[in-house]
Amino acid sequence: MALKTAVQYFGEELMPLLGIKGKAEYIAPTEIVKLEARDLYQDFNYAMKEKCWVHLKILQTSQDCITQLELEKMQAVLYTFADKFLTGDELNNVKEVLVMTKLGQMIFNDGIEEGLEKGIRALILDNLEEGVREERILEKLQKRFSLTRTEAAEKLREYKTQL
Repeated sequence: MALKTAVQYFGEELMPLLGIKGKAEYIAPTEIVKLEARDLYQDFNYAMKEKCWVHLKILQTSQDCITQLELEKMQAVLYTFADKFLTGDELNNVKEVLVMTKLGQMIFNDGIEEGLEKGIRALILDNLEEGVREERILEKLQKRFSLTRTEAAEKLREYKTQL
């Protein structure tokens, strides 16, 4: 299902952007599927209703033209592929490769941000429940999470409403 959705997305969204007229009738195989994180391209064959084929080879040249939403969609497709098609050992191998890629760094950074946010939330809610003065909570946020006074106050305001 995930592979079908990804290939369908490429066909429906990219072909018109590339000035290719017509509609894909079905997706044809290009080669044996092999996941390699070091290759910065992917290719697809589309058999068109007009009885011709379109071969798209997508080569990454710059990340500047990719939006955050597109990156998140690609990341979701990658996770789905890995979970659906790889064994535990293969997932570990992919993990080792991804750690050294930009995507791996993005995933790592997302985890760090999520962990910090959970820690900030827990500190604020625990201290508020125990009746600690807001001034003291702000000091703790600044000290333990290296937040500015303004950032700490914003976080306190944000999480105070959750009590």
